[in-house]
Amino acid sequence: MELLLQSNWLGLWHPIMVHFPIVLFSLTLMLDMLQTMGFVDSPKPATWLLTLGVLFLIPTLISGWEASYAFPKEDPMVREHLIRALFLTPYALLYAIMRLFGREAPSIVYIGLSVVLVGLTYWTSNYGGILTHGETPFSLSLPRV
Repeated sequence: MELLLQSNWLGLWHPIMVHFPIVLFSLTLMLDMLQTMGFVDSPKPATWLLTLGVLFLIPTLISGWEASYAFPKEDPMVREHLIRALFLTPYALLYAIMRLFGREAPSIVYIGLSVVLVGLTYWTSNYGGILTHGETPFSLSLPRV
């Protein structure tokens, strides 16, 4: 066990790193909604939170890949979690690039895109929660693989 911990030190960071993109993507959606309601003047704060979330997402994905080696290769939950992370990462990256370098869109468009981002994030993190805790509030409705 000690040898596993020494060789898998990067994977040990994954449970810590995952919280940053989850929170930052959720805050992005909240700021987009506040902008639509007139409480925030510009989409820029949400764009910067999204970008910061993507910056945290990259090491989160790498550490998660490393953490997956601590599980049996045939574990279907690890595979499902990884597949979902591989959907989330390019979406988040493209969305951040669009917001950083594209023309400014109406706030309702940003809300829609942020809802998809948060949905993908929670869809991915739910499987991580099942791996670490056995079940989550959302897992009760999932078919067991």
